[in-house]
Amino acid sequence: MHTRRGLAATLATLALCSGAAEAQRFYIGASGGTTRIDSGYPGQVTTGYAAFENGIVTPSEITAEAVGRSGRVFAGLRISDVFAIEADYTKLGEIEAGYLARNTPPGFQDAFSQVRWDFRAQAHGLALVAHVHLRDDLQFFGRAGMARTRMTPTFNGCAYRDGVGLVGCTEFRYPDVTRTRPVAGVGLDWRFTPRAALRASWDRYFGVGEAFDANPIVAKWGEFDIDYFALGATYSF
Repeated sequence: MHTRRGLAATLATLALCSGAAEAQRFYIGASGGTTRIDSGYPGQVTTGYAAFENGIVTPSEITAEAVGRSGRVFAGLRISDVFAIEADYTKLGEIEAGYLARNTPPGFQDAFSQVRWDFRAQAHGLALVAHVHLRDDLQFFGRAGMARTRMTPTFNGCAYRDGVGLVGCTEFRYPDVTRTRPVAGVGLDWRFTPRAALRASWDRYFGVGEAFDANPIVAKWGEFDIDYFALGATYSF
C-alpha cells in the first residue's frame, strides 16, 4: 500500500514538474503592420498659441497623420498556462503633423508660416500577457504594461509674405523626447504546429511625446495616442 502511494505521489510530482516546464517555455516572434494616431493635437496647437496675441491657428489648418512602416520583435516567457511576460521593441512608424500660423486674422494677413513636424516614434516595452483558450489551437490574449517611448522631432518651416511670396525655409532636428508610457492591447494566437503560431494583435500606446507648447524655450511639439495593428508569428522552444 505504501509503495503504491509513494509511486502515485512520485508520478504526480513528475507530472506537475513537467507541466511547469511546459508552462515556462520561451518564445520569440515578430510582426509587421500599420499605425494610427488618435489625439487632441489640433486642440493642443490652438491652446499653445492662445498665449500669443498675434499667433492665430485655426483647427481647419492643423493636420496630423501616421505614415511609414511599423514593426515589432519580441520575446516571451510563459510563467503559467495562463500568464506570460513579454519584452518587445516596436517601431511605431512616423507621424506627420503641421499647421498654418498667421500673424493677423484670415483675409487680412500680410504674413504667415507653414510649419510641418516629422516625428519618428519607437518603443521598448515590457508587458504581462494573459491567455484564454478558445480551442486547442486558438488563444485570445490581453496584454498590459509599460513602454519607454522615444519621439524624434524634425522641424520644417517656411515663411510667406503677401506681395513677396516665399521669404525662406528652415529645417532642423530637435532633441528626442523620451518618456515612459502605458501600453495595452489584445490579440489572437493560432497555433498551426506544436511550436509555431500566427498572431493578430492591436496595441495602444498612450501619450507618446509631449503636448504641444508654442513657447520655443519649452519645445514641446505634440503628444499622441498611437494604435499599432499587426500580423505576425511566434515560435516556442
